[in-house]
Amino acid sequence: MKEVWTNASIDHLLGATIFAVTLNGGCIYGAMNGIGQHIWVLFKTYQEQFLAKAASLTVILYGIYALYNLAQMSVKLSILFSYLNFFPRHSHPVFWMFTIAMMVVVVLMAIASFFTLLLECEPVESSWNWGVERHSCIDIQLFFNLTSAINLTLDVVLLAAPLPLFMLINNTRKKILILCALYCVGLM
Repeated sequence: MKEVWTNASIDHLLGATIFAVTLNGGCIYGAMNGIGQHIWVLFKTYQEQFLAKAASLTVILYGIYALYNLAQMSVKLSILFSYLNFFPRHSHPVFWMFTIAMMVVVVLMAIASFFTLLLECEPVESSWNWGVERHSCIDIQLFFNLTSAINLTLDVVLLAAPLPLFMLINNTRKKILILCALYCVGLM
């Protein structure tokens, strides 16, 4: 069973790498095409084609949001699968169940974020087509602030969770502290 978790960890790490590289490529492409510029600079630069340019940048931005969700989920799942590999169910059943629960939370968070961004406005098309009248939209800044806080909390819990298990290792205090310090480098 250990090989399954190892393979899953490697697969998710590979997926995270692919999503991250694609995300970076999308960010570079978007920056070269106007993402990050003030709206008035875009308006002055593209006057007649402004709405079409703004719509294309918005579509690029939605792609970047989706890739960010996938990359973030894959990295967290890779770490969690490695926990299943390092701490087997028979010797650490509570931690194993905690890890499975964290996996469920990470996947549900990614799905919820994806659909919230996709269905941000009513009608949906008004999110990227400025010619369509918007009836209502969520407060996207509040959404980003909340998801950032939740993701930061998940990251801290994810990285701190195995630290107590390191104390159970039958070794000298110095080696255990070195192991914990080495592991905590990931917090930076």
